[in-house]
This record gives sequence, structure tokens and C-alpha cells, in this order.
Amino acid sequence: IGYSVNDTIVIFDRVRENVKAMRGDSPAAVVNLSVNQTLSRTVILALARAFDRNEAGEPWARGERRLKARLARRRSRGTPYLTQAELRWIGEWKSPRIRPQIARNTGAGVRGATEAAFLARTDSTRLRLLLGLRGVGPAVASVVLHFADPRRYPIYDVRVLAALRRIGVRRGFPPNPAGWAAYAAGVLWAMRED
Repeated sequence: IGYSVNDTIVIFDRVRENVKAMRGDSPAAVVNLSVNQTLSRTVILALARAFDRNEAGEPWARGERRLKARLARRRSRGTPYLTQAELRWIGEWKSPRIRPQIARNTGAGVRGATEAAFLARTDSTRLRLLLGLRGVGPAVASVVLHFADPRRYPIYDVRVLAALRRIGVRRGFPPNPAGWAAYAAGVLWAMRED
């Protein structure tokens, strides 16, 4: 699992625990305390990874870094897109059981759909275009967008959905383009609240 995703899950788990302990406090106070409680753990783990030579050989972390770097380079030269192999890798990273469906996409289809999605004007249109690919549901589509722009797009995850509800975000986030766009906005709101 990617380290940034893992840290996000750890923080949201801490938020879940603190919501119970801090009933009556504002959502911003709960999130702030949760981040501060996990910050030392994150710094310690980051330092440990920096000194751990085996981390550099871990295939998922290395693959995540490479794919994010490739997409960033493509974005700097114009429009990013995914290749068929990259989409298969993302599908495997998120949910190995969808491998057969994702493998049925053509290279031209993957490139066309992902390029169109990255050019789309709205987040819900981006997601709708990605959902046109075989084997790609809202969760995998969110990973595609996250890898293309990690600061803008969170990964659609059931643990994060539960944590958002616990910190006071009462809106539902159905697994469709509009629900995902609202989910992304809710996560970004929770991250900005301080």
C-alpha cells in the first residue's frame, strides 16, 4: 500500500477514535488533535524508511512513485494519460480481483479515456469518463485521479467515508460521479479545517 494512503488511513482511524472521546468538540478540533497525535508516528516512520535500504526495493511503493512521476512529467508537457499497463497496475494496486475486467481494455481505449478524463472541466465528468473503462468503478477511478494529482484527489475509501461521518460530515457519498465529487470536496474540506 502506498505510504501517503496508509498515513491517511491511520489519521482517519485516529479521528474515528477521537470522535468518541471528544463528543461535543468541533470537527476541526477533532481533526487537529488527530493529526497532531499521529504526526510524531509519521515523522518517525519517515525517518526509519529513509534509513531502511530495503524500502527502496519494495515494489508497490517504488511503482507508486514511478507512476506519479510519469504522470507529473506528462502533465508538464501537456495532457497526462495512462497506458494499458499502468491502468492494470493501478487496478491491481486497488483491488486484484478486477484484473480480468481491466485486462479487456485496449491500449488506445485506455489512453483515450484517461486523456479525455484529465481534460474534462468537472470532477464528475472526469469520473464518468473513467467509469467507461471495463473494470473501473468509482474506487479505481479515484486512484487514477489521485495518482495524476495527489493533492487534489483523495482515494475513495470506505474507512475515510466512515471517518467523515464521524467528524460531522452528514452528507451521503454514493458511488457515482456526483457522490464522488462531493466526497472529494468533503475530504478536502476536512483537511483545510483547522
